[in-house]
Amino acid sequence: TVYLQNEATQDSAAKLLTSQVTTGSFSLSAVKLAVRSLWSGEMDEDSIIPVLSMYQNNLRVKTSEAIESMIINGDTAGTHMDNAVATLYASTAPEMGALGLRAWCVDQTNSTAATGTMVVGDFADAKASMGKYAMDPDQTIWLMSPKAHNLILKLAEIETVDKYGLGATILTGEIGRLYGTPVIVSGQFPENLNASGLYDGSTTDNTGAILCRRDAGVIGFKRQFKVETQRIIATDQTEIVATTRPAFIVAYDTTPNPMWYLYNID
Repeated sequence: TVYLQNEATQDSAAKLLTSQVTTGSFSLSAVKLAVRSLWSGEMDEDSIIPVLSMYQNNLRVKTSEAIESMIINGDTAGTHMDNAVATLYASTAPEMGALGLRAWCVDQTNSTAATGTMVVGDFADAKASMGKYAMDPDQTIWLMSPKAHNLILKLAEIETVDKYGLGATILTGEIGRLYGTPVIVSGQFPENLNASGLYDGSTTDNTGAILCRRDAGVIGFKRQFKVETQRIIATDQTEIVATTRPAFIVAYDTTPNPMWYLYNID
């Protein structure tokens, strides 16, 4: 707490008022993500490129994508929000491992429907919904799907040079910022949602975007990405196992508004 203090004009002047230091805490619960595969001795011998190094790199990419999807699409409810009507995620899917950004927004009703056909004002409305917590554009990001990004490229307000200067999307092919906030495109943001921003297996032509404070979530690792291999001589195979133990949590309660989900983008 900041206090208004009087000038000290004598030795016996009153001490400055003390601000009590308070702290809070939250727990990260790590989950295990794992991949196990086998390949034959012939596959190793007949390949013109090193199979192991190529496969290890592929495992790293796929595991990173799984963690990214868990952060965006994860839900720890008894029934995943995207499984309520039709099953999208199996019980072993990484998206079952944490309460992600979309689910948090849905749970807290921090979400609004776009007008369907994209208009730039929808994004301004989402920003306004976060109030003062979205005022500093460098403290927030827009997280969206490739489809949403491509639709933004065609907005009249930013497409042509007369409206947006040399940053016009017709010249650059990208939108770096929207209302001053950086735009991050994720291939894990779903593009098969219904008009309510959820998956139902029937209406699958909508997507969304999330305006998110940079400090809204915390991610940690109890175990970094790890790859182990062993030869199985009895079957002439090589076994490879990749594991990691990530954890993610939204670091805020309902107040302040750390993020806002804009859905029904088509």
